Amino acid sequence: MTALSRVCLFCSAVLFFSFLFSFSRYPLLIDPSGQATAFLMKQYSSRKILRTSFLDDAFLKHLESALRFGNALLVEDVENLDPILNSVLNREISKTGGRVMINLGDKAIDYSPSFTIFLSTRDPNSRFAADLCSRVTLVNFSVTPSSLTLQCLSKILRAERPDVDTKRSQLLALQGEFRVRLRSLEESLLAALNSVKGNILGQQNSHISRVAWRSVKRLDCAWSPSVR
Repeated sequence: MTALSRVCLFCSAVLFFSFLFSFSRYPLLIDPSGQATAFLMKQYSSRKILRTSFLDDAFLKHLESALRFGNALLVEDVENLDPILNSVLNREISKTGGRVMINLGDKAIDYSPSFTIFLSTRDPNSRFAADLCSRVTLVNFSVTPSSLTLQCLSKILRAERPDVDTKRSQLLALQGEFRVRLRSLEESLLAALNSVKGNILGQQNSHISRVAWRSVKRLDCAWSPSVR
């Protein structure tokens, strides 16, 4: 590993863990190597962190115990989220007679403010619903030396040349819009071609051919600015 890669690795590790422990929403970790979860188990050992999963028969018992006594909980293999966690991720707490309560399923239990939960998966190709992503802090540890270098350079650019970084962000957003438009035009073209009956070049399909040709031209116009 080059000196630059080692520096980028160190800086990214510092950035990741600083971000991890200053979260306002519970984190969801994509951790293929398992190093992040191993670090959490060591870091929270004094708080009696529990390691569990949705397949664990004692999962609900572990969750209730962590909520009541303010322990840390690590839930692994969260490719699919159990709805029982909805109220926990949403922090739906209430005060009743001086007690802080949270609804867990069909019952209310005591809630300790020191409770924390970490969700993790080892699958780097996991795809999570937008609803879930909006309620957690997604931390992706699927990194490579090249991606670490890019992240470090982005941080430096933002600090040294914020004007250039702003233009770069605008261009990336524009490129994303063009890709969305490109996808829409591709779908329109496929729908037009799919509706053709018989010979696509025949007289009866001349209208469809014109629609397809216009879609092709729009595809070219939509793609060219993002390439340039």
